[in-house]
Amino acid sequence: MTNEEIQIKVDELTVKYNSKVIPVVFKTQEETVVCFLKEISRTAKLRILDSAVTGGFSACEMLVDDCLLPEADYLKIKDNDDYYIGVVMEINNMVKTAVNQFKKK
Repeated sequence: MTNEEIQIKVDELTVKYNSKVIPVVFKTQEETVVCFLKEISRTAKLRILDSAVTGGFSACEMLVDDCLLPEADYLKIKDNDDYYIGVVMEINNMVKTAVNQFKKK
């Protein structure tokens, strides 16, 4: 997918899922794998913030099913440890952003 195609898909999924959608792109020499995450819901943020601050990645893994949309290379993400851990790391970044926004207020 080109960057333009990815943005078109993000716009389409934002409407479809009524949520902010974040594209995640993994590029290797062999392939480009694209997945889409929906923004973490308020309820999920509240459930995970305590454990995410202390437990980090294992806590963020619990959000994969909530955030990873069944679109694009979804199955490759679920089956490949490198991609899956990359998605967990992206969710961890999303949680950190939420924590930092809370701290600023």
